[in-house]
Amino acid sequence: MSGYIEGISRDQATLFPDRLEDWIDEDHPARVIEAFVDAMDLAGAGFGRMSPAQTGRPCYHPSVLLKLFIYGYLNRIPSSRRLEREAGRNVEAMWLTAAIKGKRDRHKALLDELDRSGEDQISLTNPDARAMARMTKVAVGYNVQLAVDVKHKLIAEQEVSSQVVDMGLLTQTTEAAMDNLGVDEINVVADRGYFKVEDIEACEKAGITAYVPKPLRGAAVREGFFSKDEFRYDAETDVYISRPDSVFLHATRKRRVI
Repeated sequence: MSGYIEGISRDQATLFPDRLEDWIDEDHPARVIEAFVDAMDLAGAGFGRMSPAQTGRPCYHPSVLLKLFIYGYLNRIPSSRRLEREAGRNVEAMWLTAAIKGKRDRHKALLDELDRSGEDQISLTNPDARAMARMTKVAVGYNVQLAVDVKHKLIAEQEVSSQVVDMGLLTQTTEAAMDNLGVDEINVVADRGYFKVEDIEACEKAGITAYVPKPLRGAAVREGFFSKDEFRYDAETDVYISRPDSVFLHATRKRRVI
């Protein structure tokens, strides 16, 4: 193809800059956009989600999206879909968003891994760790199970689990303690977090007598009202009576108080 301007071979090794920073000149408009947005009080301007949520999938920071929007406006790219493509192939847009496209692809790969494995969590720091809920706080860690022999005050069994809740762990923990103690029958006391009907039935079959209080569930209980367990039904008068016998509710559709 002599006589034409020819490019270099695609197989030729080149020394392109290793950093995105080196691709953007000091007076490039992208740097103006960066400085302008970083100097703004986005919260005062009415932008939402300035503080990330404690749970759920992380969202993009509003400042990053605003930078990309301004870049699209200056370069006549009004379509959000086109801006998405530019963020993955345009060096200027990649610099503004700090290669956020790559982060999005990483998130997608993690979601695909969740679908493949059937798990509901993936820890980026330790594959075996999980987000454990403790009251109103969430921390990444492990669920440590301990079985203590009340008579001798010694630990009879210990196991580290990645299961987020205690439900379903009562039988396997107690059976391991029975093997260590060399007994065929045992009584076990656990808090209401272990209450699961199927688990308690499995305990009975294994020679385990489980004492686990039934959890108080429901919106009414959380709001400080009576739970269902605090009422008994009187068939003769067709009312529910609380304990102590002070509140009476008609067992009719209206449920009015008398």
